[in-house]
Amino acid sequence: MLFITEYKTISGPTEGEFRDKGSVFMALAYPIKTENEFKKNMDAIKKTHPKANHHCYAFALGPGHQAHRFSDDREPAGTAGRPIMSVIKSNDLTDIMIVVVRYFGGTLLGVQGLIKAYRSSSEMAISKADIIVKQITERFEINFPYDRSGDIEYLIRKYEVEVISRDLTDKCRFIVDIPKQHVFSFVETIRTKHPFVIDCGISAC
Repeated sequence: MLFITEYKTISGPTEGEFRDKGSVFMALAYPIKTENEFKKNMDAIKKTHPKANHHCYAFALGPGHQAHRFSDDREPAGTAGRPIMSVIKSNDLTDIMIVVVRYFGGTLLGVQGLIKAYRSSSEMAISKADIIVKQITERFEINFPYDRSGDIEYLIRKYEVEVISRDLTDKCRFIVDIPKQHVFSFVETIRTKHPFVIDCGISAC
């Protein structure tokens, strides 16, 4: 397996719309980090569009799509959720959800018509999105005396570490996200060159 160090997602919410024979397919795409975020967004969409006939979706989480799910929401099997997911995969995206809200126009579209509608509306939403590349990170806790904070700040800048929280007292505690490709170098530098700055060592959170 390749050593994956980055992934693509969207920077913010976006929308796309496709119409066919009176039916409206409104695709709503959101960046997400957890299934709980997916559920909250889904609840909000259903409250905003309570009269829609269908709320079909697909979402993917993690660099390898470790968590993913899709739903046809009462549309014929394979006509909605899978086409939406295919758009996510074909654009090599993750940490994303797409919900397509359908308002039925009174004319049946058939299997191929539905597949086209759900795929096209999703593609329109993604075409309007700002696609960004993010680093895969690992989270650590670092404990050190305040007088060594300069050394730690230097390493944070050198290895492009993101500080999630800082507790600056006589005994400092940082929670940090380290880019995957820098984890070994960062940890080895701490252990070999600055062992005195670590109180309880470096431990994954």
